[in-house]
Amino acid sequence: MALNEFSDPIDVVMPWVDGSDPAHRDSLLRHWPKRPWLRPAPYRYRENGELRYALRSIHFHLPWVRTIHLVTNGQVPSWLDLDHPGINLITHGDFFAEPSSLPVFSSSAIEANLHGIGRAGVADRFLLFNDDFFVGQSVPREEFITPDGRSRLHVMSARLPRFRLWADRYRHTLAFNNLLLCLAFRRRRWSYPPHVPLLMERDRLAWLNAKFGFWLRRTARHRFRQRTDGLARVLYINAVPERDRGRPDGALQVKLTCEHVIAVRDDDAFSRSLAQLLRQPPAFFCLNDEIDDDARAAVRALEMQAALGAIFPEPAPFEKARREIGLELTERSGT
Repeated sequence: MALNEFSDPIDVVMPWVDGSDPAHRDSLLRHWPKRPWLRPAPYRYRENGELRYALRSIHFHLPWVRTIHLVTNGQVPSWLDLDHPGINLITHGDFFAEPSSLPVFSSSAIEANLHGIGRAGVADRFLLFNDDFFVGQSVPREEFITPDGRSRLHVMSARLPRFRLWADRYRHTLAFNNLLLCLAFRRRRWSYPPHVPLLMERDRLAWLNAKFGFWLRRTARHRFRQRTDGLARVLYINAVPERDRGRPDGALQVKLTCEHVIAVRDDDAFSRSLAQLLRQPPAFFCLNDEIDDDARAAVRALEMQAALGAIFPEPAPFEKARREIGLELTERSGT
């Protein structure tokens, strides 16, 4: 008999950062490597207001989720009610293996530390979200858990790239992780991670951290992304099913999926993509910011927020009322 959502809860873990926060910006620039040819990519930390709608989409379309854990460096959205039982704030210091490595500004480092997130009260099974992932339709629990209680991973048919001299930093990192997998399992090509929620299990994360311990521990200490980072998400969707080959009891089920990614760019294609999204939102979609210029990005952010507000118009119960936010701001200012 399969376990149900009460005896086998599933949580959501969502890292988030508000790059518009002056304190965060000062800390980032203070720790940024002193290399004139490098500069922070604005879209890596930009706050476009999408978090509110990402959380709404989870609340209304994944009602079987027990708790949403928002992972931050201590930042708290002003509109989020942390007293609501469905919301929990986790700071990096709550689960990082080496708190002395903080602060970090790399999602790769955060994900490399996820094997310790159980200390913060996260369920044994959890969905790893990005803050630009959205759930556009009601999705049953069975999309991630088989009838006999096994986890289901969503993967793409697309393969990780191989090394190319002219590859950008991210593709180089993907190729490096392809190499790690090749060396570990003697296979040459591995799957690319789709932009959809990833169901992770803490015991399998512990195994992954042991299998690729050197690279994940090294990545966990990196303040910023490196070309030789071990990507926990990439390693998980490939290495865990490979370990389970030939093990029918408790083995993962792998499901091929398509991703729906809308690149947030300063062009007409973005507007057309939003219009199509409004007509028929897919089960999962991602709005991926790729604009360097902050002024132009702000214009597109307003367009994006309008579309998300039309798709997810109803506030979630963990959103504070506007009047309550105003009173808090007044109290802080002392007026």
